[in-house]
Amino acid sequence: MKKVWYVCRWSVPYLVFVMLTFLMFFQPIDGDEIWNYNFARNIAKGLKPYEDISMVQTPLAAYLAAVFLSVFGDTVIVFRILGAILAVGVFSFTYYVAKQVHQDWLMPFALCSFLALFNMLAWIYNYNNLNLLLVILLMYL
Repeated sequence: MKKVWYVCRWSVPYLVFVMLTFLMFFQPIDGDEIWNYNFARNIAKGLKPYEDISMVQTPLAAYLAAVFLSVFGDTVIVFRILGAILAVGVFSFTYYVAKQVHQDWLMPFALCSFLALFNMLAWIYNYNNLNLLLVILLMYL
């Protein structure tokens, strides 16, 4: 029984973060999402940032999304799946870092669940959220 409790306590928070990301699939498509999707789509088609595409941001996020789009397909739903993977990564690593600081699982889980619910209304794959993941990964390391 203790082993089942340990496995549930370890895996349930991550499963909840995965389920919360499904909320983003029911949001309407906004201009920022189309803007970031088109950068990635144009790079996947072979165009070069700053030369063929007028870009304001740095192209790392667009290059990573372009690889994902060229492997799994060139649609907005694939781009949203990439955003969901990014969201699960951000909230999972935030939970893990908060759990290391607090030494308990309930308070970090409540915090990260609240952050996930609050952010899923406007979450998209973009360079800001990718930078957030990189900062949290640095905190983890």
